[in-house]
Amino acid sequence: MLSFTFTFCQFKGEVGLEIGRPFGEGDVPSVGLGIVAQGEYTIKEKIGFTFQTGYTRLKSSVDRKNTSMIPLMVGFKWYFLSKEELGVFIHTKSGTYIYRSTSLWRGANTSTKVPFSSGLGIGCVINNKITSELNFTVLDHLSDPRFYASIKVSYNF
Repeated sequence: MLSFTFTFCQFKGEVGLEIGRPFGEGDVPSVGLGIVAQGEYTIKEKIGFTFQTGYTRLKSSVDRKNTSMIPLMVGFKWYFLSKEELGVFIHTKSGTYIYRSTSLWRGANTSTKVPFSSGLGIGCVINNKITSELNFTVLDHLSDPRFYASIKVSYNF
């Protein structure tokens, strides 16, 4: 007798808040606050494929600017133990951050950048419901801001 077993990927969603700080050499906004949505497909017990998007508003410390970022990132999460035991993980991701800046001085000068970005995060899932993650992302190695460090807290469903 011949039989087949099909295993489908398990999907998990997250919605949360993120606070961060961009770093660079020039006129770099001082702090960012945003919302994040992330999906994760479990590939194996300790490996997940992720897609992340959201919206982050950045506060300018030097002049009057409306600045925002929209991440479009895909990546992988590697869990040290099974998710049910203690969900400590490393999260690698690549994609882009759509970075938009509009100056409010002397007319509305708008610039939009869509650079390739990559990031690394470390985090923990608590009771399969809350995820906290510390992230470091290289936004653009050629212009400011170059890096973005953030802390994300999200609810899993």
